[in-house]
Amino acid sequence: MRREVGLGCTLVAIALVAVLACVGCGSSSVAGKYVSQTSKSDVLTLNSDGTFALVEGGVNAKGTYKVNGGKITLTLTQPSGYPAQTGTISGNTITDPQGAKWVKG
Repeated sequence: MRREVGLGCTLVAIALVAVLACVGCGSSSVAGKYVSQTSKSDVLTLNSDGTFALVEGGVNAKGTYKVNGGKITLTLTQPSGYPAQTGTISGNTITDPQGAKWVKG
């Protein structure tokens, strides 16, 4: 159970970072697939409608994202109960709050 909580926070953080790529653009420009540089099987998909899907460590998660200025906030809806996370982005690279890099490609 404890591992799921940590993973949920990481997933939200990653999703947040991905959304940050949209800063200064419309959500559609941030939309796409981002692959973790830590584990190539971990993928964050940002949709142009403000939703995301994440697969990390074999666990699936879904949620919504919002971009405000240079920050992005990801909120998990499945699984629920995790706090929203905020990350940063530079070009096509998202860095989540834990320092992991996700690259759009």
